[in-house]
Amino acid sequence: MLPTDSSTHLSYHPIRPDMRRLLSSSLLLLATLPLAAFAQTPQRAAPLLELDAGARAAGLGGGSQVGVQDPDHLFAHPAFLGSGGFRVGAWIADGGATITSLSAGTSALGGRVGVGVRAAEWNGASPAEGPGGLDDLFDDEGVGRTTVAATIGYVRDAPFDLLGLEVGATATLLSERADVARDRLVSFDVGVGREIGPLDVALSAKNLGSDVGVGAGAPLPLRYELAAGGYGSRLGPLDVGVAGRIAVRDDEEVVGGGGLEIGYYPVVGRTFIVRVGGRSVPEGDASPLTLGGTFIADDLTVDYAWRDVDGSGVHVVSFGWR
Repeated sequence: MLPTDSSTHLSYHPIRPDMRRLLSSSLLLLATLPLAAFAQTPQRAAPLLELDAGARAAGLGGGSQVGVQDPDHLFAHPAFLGSGGFRVGAWIADGGATITSLSAGTSALGGRVGVGVRAAEWNGASPAEGPGGLDDLFDDEGVGRTTVAATIGYVRDAPFDLLGLEVGATATLLSERADVARDRLVSFDVGVGREIGPLDVALSAKNLGSDVGVGAGAPLPLRYELAAGGYGSRLGPLDVGVAGRIAVRDDEEVVGGGGLEIGYYPVVGRTFIVRVGGRSVPEGDASPLTLGGTFIADDLTVDYAWRDVDGSGVHVVSFGWR
């Protein structure tokens, strides 16, 4: 959680044990990322489901800062649904793609409940013909395609406080259209998570569901993902965080990404965060580099990220109220 009193950030502090543990965990997490360099993207329907969960994650190479309250975690890891407030976001790129999202969360029913909607409209190949992945979303050619995904999720402590775990699940009603063909189905995410030292760790199975029957049909982007993140360890007047993920697709290909972020609190209620990350590039000529930043003014949060898709810069912007 973000501190409310910034006065302690103005004096010098030596590197504390939790900071050393965070750095050690960060090196271990980042050491797994080269495995993702050999990934290949198969044919996939609904590439919208493969987008990073918001601008903060996009700036961290796709790694969600799961220990920080953020409604966009609804789209990332069901065991860390964020409560308190809402967030709206958009992906902005050259070409014909329009991508937006809305998420909100609250405490209810003995746990936390999240709801959200994502929508994408673009020109691309039909699911059975395209290579899958994000390149499809930013292609100017092909038939008109639309994906709308409405998601609801719930998370709570495991029964009998089993291993200190939190367990969560989401259900997504997905509508996929290519030209005049259309299909609807329900997909599911399930996951568990807990705090381990300075990091919050999540293990999830994502996009469980049947094939999308548009054209010749294509599977959802099923994957099993391990993610970790921690923010708030002190380095002098700065707060430091790290986040990353590594995932295995159903075709046994490995993808991943992660990054580092540094926050500064010059006065109470004003926060500046910068971040840099890297991610695997399963196809195309995209750069693995990601960049981003956040400005927090009291309850208002503005996030920004830049990443490359198929050689073109893509900007991700989100506005939140907590």
